[in-house]
Amino acid sequence: MRDAMKEKRSFLRRAVNFKVNVTFSNHESRILKVRDIREIGMALLSEDVEHPYNGDLLRIKMIEPSHVH
Repeated sequence: MRDAMKEKRSFLRRAVNFKVNVTFSNHESRILKVRDIREIGMALLSEDVEHPYNGDLLRIKMIEPSHVH
């Protein structure tokens, strides 16, 4: 079933492993891990942040590897 879903996707996903600083529309900020990235977006991993509402504007800044703990 996963292969069938993959074939229907319009944009190729690339597995990645880096962190970004995400600021939500309520000005709350968190460092999150990026799981994959594609032309139209990225998948972020979080254990302690509730999912933002659809349409919520996020400010995302890539963290330089030397600044990631």
